[in-house]
Amino acid sequence: MEFLKHKLYEYNEIASMITEDALSRSYRIIALTGTSGVGKSTFTQMIAKQLTSHGFTVQIISVDSYLKPEFRAGTNFWNRSDSSYLKPEHFDWKELCEDLSTLRSGTPVEKQAYVRGIGWNTVSHYAPSDYYILEGLFLDSVLASEFMNYDLVIALTAEDSIIRSLRVQRDAYYRKTSKTFKRTEEETLLEIENTLRAGKSYSIFPHWDHYLILHAKGAYNATIYIKNL
Repeated sequence: MEFLKHKLYEYNEIASMITEDALSRSYRIIALTGTSGVGKSTFTQMIAKQLTSHGFTVQIISVDSYLKPEFRAGTNFWNRSDSSYLKPEHFDWKELCEDLSTLRSGTPVEKQAYVRGIGWNTVSHYAPSDYYILEGLFLDSVLASEFMNYDLVIALTAEDSIIRSLRVQRDAYYRKTSKTFKRTEEETLLEIENTLRAGKSYSIFPHWDHYLILHAKGAYNATIYIKNL
């Protein structure tokens, strides 16, 4: 990838260059991680769109679906009685690794999925594809790396104040539009602080030996770390 370190890029520019690199180097498994609310899902969709425009099939796999059953709540994502914030050990990395192997062998996979404002009442159908993008928390954690093998890891980060503002706006929207979204504004603020704390505690991308740092402009003004493994 040929980037200028101090240039402020548009997100779609970065997505396009990541796609070109993945195509030229035959990267099939891409991991995209970062704290909650930093824009992972949006950026994942951009990369997927770029890959499909080249005629390839892409399966996005949400790490959320691998939250261990004992930590799941009803309409909320997880049960906070165990811990004040999420940790890598709350997710089943072994199962994620096994499901990825199943998909690459040509067999579809079904997973119970969480949808914000609805809860754990949805099933995701994952299909064998040319490319897989894993999207979610802690993909760069030490625990995840014990099970997972990625070709490319992308980590997004942004100023805490920006993440707080956008998360508050997002939850306010769901409180107005979803009858099953139960999180109060106070709970939102507490969760934001806990997830920011968790990300800083378990993410290891700032300590990578070799990586590329890019700066994106937009709502998040995110810093994007990219590493070929």
